[in-house]
Amino acid sequence: MGMAEFVPLQPTKLSFFEKMWELQYKMFTTNSENVQDHMYSSDASEWPFLTRGIAYWVSPHSNAQIHLLGNVVTWYTATLGLMLYSCIFVFYLLRRRRCFYDVPEDVWKKFCTAGKVFVLGYLLHFMPYFFVDRTLFLHHYLPAYLFKLLLLATLIE
Repeated sequence: MGMAEFVPLQPTKLSFFEKMWELQYKMFTTNSENVQDHMYSSDASEWPFLTRGIAYWVSPHSNAQIHLLGNVVTWYTATLGLMLYSCIFVFYLLRRRRCFYDVPEDVWKKFCTAGKVFVLGYLLHFMPYFFVDRTLFLHHYLPAYLFKLLLLATLIE
């Protein structure tokens, strides 16, 4: 019992900041104890190209399985849409700097606003995983993927 964590018998009264600190500490220690290698783990650089899925369940009695696999058509189309949006944005931005206004002002503002929101949302949900030192899986990419799909819908519109 020398290494056992003390569990109080009475409820503890912690302030908001003490609770927040304890929660952060517990999350940090739990994540640092995580297994660093897993059969279905993947690197963040693999996610936009859907190189690996995740097996959620495999039947011990038959060949039945449940996997997380993205829809290849929408996955790659959205990735290409992100690149295409960037190219279109740079192209029209350069034309506007040269005083060529091909796109009406209201359409341009809508295009820029949607791009700012969706590209920024995508980057904020995707880029931090390049700096995380823990086991990563494809499902960590799903919030960023939603922003990428919204950008694709904006591009199609």
